[in-house]
Amino acid sequence: MTQERPSFRHLFAFSTWRHCGILALGLVSALVVSSLKTALAIILGKVFVAIAKFGCGDVSGQETSDTISFWCMILGIAGTLGWLFNFAFRFAWVTFGEQQARQIRIKTFSALLGKEMAQTREVQTATSVALGSLATDIATALGNLVVAFYFSPKLTTIILATGPVSLAILKGLSWKLRPAIQAQHEELSFASKHITAAILAIDIVKVFNGLEYETSQYALSLGRMMNHFLVQARISASQHGFVKLWIECMFVMGFYYGVTLVNDGVSPGDVLTAFYSALAALQTIERFVPMYLLLVKGMSAGQELSRIVEDDTTHDGRKIRRMKGTHKPHTCAGDIEIKSVTFAYPSNPHSTVIKKASLSIPAGERCFIVGRSGSGKSTLGNLLLKFYEPLSGDILIDGESLQTLDAEWVRRNITLVQQTSVLFDDSFYMNIALGSSSNPHDPSQDPTSGEVPQQEDAIDINACCDFALLGETIASLPRGFATRVGPHTGHDLSGGQKQRVALARARLRDTPVLVLDEATSGLDPASRNRIREEIRRWRRGRTTIIITHDVAQIRDSDRVYVLDDGRVVQQGLRRDLARDAGGMFVQLAALPPTCGKQKMKRIGEDEGAVGPPWFDGDDCDGDCDRHVHVLSHVMANVFLNFSRPLSIKSQQKMQLSRESFTDGSQTPNSDQSIGTVSEVEDRHLQQKRHTFYQQQLRDIPETQRMITQTKSSGLT
Repeated sequence: MTQERPSFRHLFAFSTWRHCGILALGLVSALVVSSLKTALAIILGKVFVAIAKFGCGDVSGQETSDTISFWCMILGIAGTLGWLFNFAFRFAWVTFGEQQARQIRIKTFSALLGKEMAQTREVQTATSVALGSLATDIATALGNLVVAFYFSPKLTTIILATGPVSLAILKGLSWKLRPAIQAQHEELSFASKHITAAILAIDIVKVFNGLEYETSQYALSLGRMMNHFLVQARISASQHGFVKLWIECMFVMGFYYGVTLVNDGVSPGDVLTAFYSALAALQTIERFVPMYLLLVKGMSAGQELSRIVEDDTTHDGRKIRRMKGTHKPHTCAGDIEIKSVTFAYPSNPHSTVIKKASLSIPAGERCFIVGRSGSGKSTLGNLLLKFYEPLSGDILIDGESLQTLDAEWVRRNITLVQQTSVLFDDSFYMNIALGSSSNPHDPSQDPTSGEVPQQEDAIDINACCDFALLGETIASLPRGFATRVGPHTGHDLSGGQKQRVALARARLRDTPVLVLDEATSGLDPASRNRIREEIRRWRRGRTTIIITHDVAQIRDSDRVYVLDDGRVVQQGLRRDLARDAGGMFVQLAALPPTCGKQKMKRIGEDEGAVGPPWFDGDDCDGDCDRHVHVLSHVMANVFLNFSRPLSIKSQQKMQLSRESFTDGSQTPNSDQSIGTVSEVEDRHLQQKRHTFYQQQLRDIPETQRMITQTKSSGLT
């Protein structure tokens, strides 16, 4: 598909009716300034006529003096008007350029995060004085040509006779200019992204001794960018030199022919006026050539920026339309149905990611989506939140087509927690409060504002931090909740800590539908298992979609969809899929297709974790010995709550207990007694955590003291 060439229309791509006033002032000022420049040729012609008559003896000296004085007074008035209107001209066009730049930043703020601000600057420069000067030069040239043809059509025709040929030569010299400008933009973008990626991943660069390679790649990109800039400089210089030569030749030829006309009896004043006016018209071309490069850069940048804000975009001939649904149902039960959906990303339209996939997730049900990397699992989450529109098929939420639903309503009722979690350059508290359904930017909710948050908000934040096991993380921060975190603050968090923050946001948001896309992949096994259990308790009876590679967390009663190459190849309960020895699910699980004691494993044997050797209850759904499950759950809570490594002797005792329960030779004296111990430990821990969070929110300056107390007491 042929790409549209940049044009003057792209310079005004961001103009609105509010800009018409200042633009009208600029155009009127440009016309007045150009008229005054044209009048200068007429005034000089009148003065020359008076002097010529005096030289011929046609008028007296007094009359000549009076005539020259009159025209000098007119020249002074014209100069004063020129000063005033030049000021208005500069003011109007600079203001218009600033308004264009501001409009660009407002309209394309989110998209410009990945763009260079140099593009905004180019549009601003092209639409300010450069565009105003172009308007002035065009009006001046037209006015001077009218005057020149009026006083001496013959001389004007001779001077402009070579104009078409010269303009064709200038056009030929500039045919490589636009491609060079676009190539320079691409290289600048590549170099900026390259250096940004290298700086953000500086540890990886150093580990693999990649400094020289990254530096050389950056230098090569700058070298290519320099070559494209040199092409522009050579073109601009050649155009400027040619115009200079052309005007000098026209001056000599026009002067010679003007003398010939005077000898033939034409008035010297008319010849001089026509000669000066014609040369003034040519000089506007000379002034325009240096600005032409700025205008072309502005048009190219305006074209690139206007593509960002267009509702309809085209990718490799494929037109992508935004889904603009407006329907907002009163409630969201969470019933989701995906019907024969096919999808390919706009950046790679020839690679189909989802191929006629169909899924049905009843309201209130927990569902797992598993598959190999690149099978399209994460894409389903993106489609569900209206980030993209399917090529075919439909997605229904509570029986309503996703295309008809308002995007804000959809994202208010569906939360997506992705594997890569983002921290914003703000306080730790506000990074979690972002998930609040209320206004997270209310200063009263931010501990850094010096005001105590409302009690109910503080309780919600406390519960979410407890849910995501963030107590130890908060205690390690210099100012607790008030600590500014983020990649540019010096207090960046680890991948696992970021995932916990994202989970705390989701817990605070508490939407009817939750999509977890490898949301616990960065956690240690002990924390991962506990948070998974917390999620199960929290989301009981609510629609939850878990996208994962780890099939070990799936219980026999959980519904599973298996994706492979964008297609749903298996679906059903885990217990049913596990019996199909030749199915994709068994290949992913790498486990026998039956449930039983063979699935028992010790945390740490295959995941490298440090912890007690108990049975992971996630792999059993009631088929294994009940006492083993109960004891494992109780001991897991004790270990996770206090995060203290068990002694070798304790681990041996636990192992003996587990084996005896498995053999059936012993049973616990009382399940109630075990539960009582766990409840006492949990209540004690929760009380300490509650006190810690309340102190964090109530008295931020005392955070450091709380950290010391927390560490000394072993609280996590």
